[in-house]
Amino acid sequence: MQRIKLNVFKSWFDKNLTGKEIDFLLVLSFYQDKRGVTRGVYYKDMMREGKMSAQTFYDCKKSLTEKGVISSVEGQDDYDITLIGNDFTIYEKEDYEEGKVKYLSTTYHLFRDPYFRTLKPKQKLLVMDLLNIQMAGRPNGVNTYRIYRENFIKKYANIKQNDGTKSKGLLDITVRTLQKYFKLLKHYFSVSLKNGMYFFIIKKQICKIRSKSYNGKSHHNTASSKGSVPQK
Repeated sequence: MQRIKLNVFKSWFDKNLTGKEIDFLLVLSFYQDKRGVTRGVYYKDMMREGKMSAQTFYDCKKSLTEKGVISSVEGQDDYDITLIGNDFTIYEKEDYEEGKVKYLSTTYHLFRDPYFRTLKPKQKLLVMDLLNIQMAGRPNGVNTYRIYRENFIKKYANIKQNDGTKSKGLLDITVRTLQKYFKLLKHYFSVSLKNGMYFFIIKKQICKIRSKSYNGKSHHNTASSKGSVPQK
C-alpha cells in the first residue's frame, strides 16, 4: 500500500519534521501493509532505502515516536513500525470508486529522486502538497493547478494583517522564503504567472509510476542479507 492518507500527510505540517524524518516515513509507506504496518524493518535496509546512517535511523525512529507519528514493536533484531492513522482496511472497493478515499500516492518517481532527498523539510512538504493536488487518489491528475498568487502566499506563508496580527501559513515561513522556493519547484513543475494567477503543471517524468521491482510481490529482491525488507 504505497499510500499516505491525506489527513495523515496534512498533520506533518505541524510536526516540525526533519528532512530525514520525512524520508523515513516515505520508505515506510513503500512497504507497509493495508493497516499501515511495515514489518521486519532492519536498520541496514532503512540506511540503503532512505540514504541515512545507522544513527539517523535510530534517531528518526525515536523522534517520530515521540511526535506521535509512528509506533514500533521491537523484534529480535528488527522492528514492526506502524504509521499511525494510515489504516486502509476500513475502505471497500466502492469507496475508492466513489472517490471517498483521499490519499497521497508514493508510487511516483519523485520519491526516489536524489534531488528530492536534498531538499529542506518544508520544501519537501510543499512539493508533496502540490503533487497531491494534481495526482492524489486519481488515476489521472488534473492538467493544470491554478491558484491566485495572493491565495498561494496566504496558504503557505505567514502574512501580517492590517491590524498587526499575523496569519500563519501551512509552511510557517516568510513570503520572501516562499518566493525563493520557486527555483526548486521548477525542477518538478512548469510554473507560470498570468494575470495574478500561478499555473502549475507537473512534469511527466516526475509523475511516472515506479517500476514494479520496488513494490508488491517483487520488492524483496532488494532485501539485504538479513532478509528484513518487509514481506507483504
